[in-house]
Amino acid sequence: MLKNIRNHYGSDSVLIGDGSSILIHGIGDSSITQKNKILPLNDVLLVPDLKRNLLFVSQLTSQFLVNCEFSDIDFCIKKRQTGQLMITGWRKGDLYFSNCFRSGPTDIWHQCLGHPHFSSL
Repeated sequence: MLKNIRNHYGSDSVLIGDGSSILIHGIGDSSITQKNKILPLNDVLLVPDLKRNLLFVSQLTSQFLVNCEFSDIDFCIKKRQTGQLMITGWRKGDLYFSNCFRSGPTDIWHQCLGHPHFSSL
């Protein structure tokens, strides 16, 4: 899901909910796509040990003029100036999910990981 991956130097890490930290392995660029809307994301952290893709709302709202709305059942991201809906998702337990953050199909992973045998994927 990342392009233009660059090495990350240093011992920075991501602090997760149980209080432990996970090392950052790199930085790259990506995008969120839902329907025909594309939202480019720069300086995305590569943290392979995370089990889910995370979106830092503070970074999103710093890079773009968007408003993020969260409720007990769903969330949405809207353009601040027009109120136009860009991204939507749902809540399950304490986490918010969206189809646009899913992992890519097997052929994408095949290419990203240097063309390993499909049984390895």
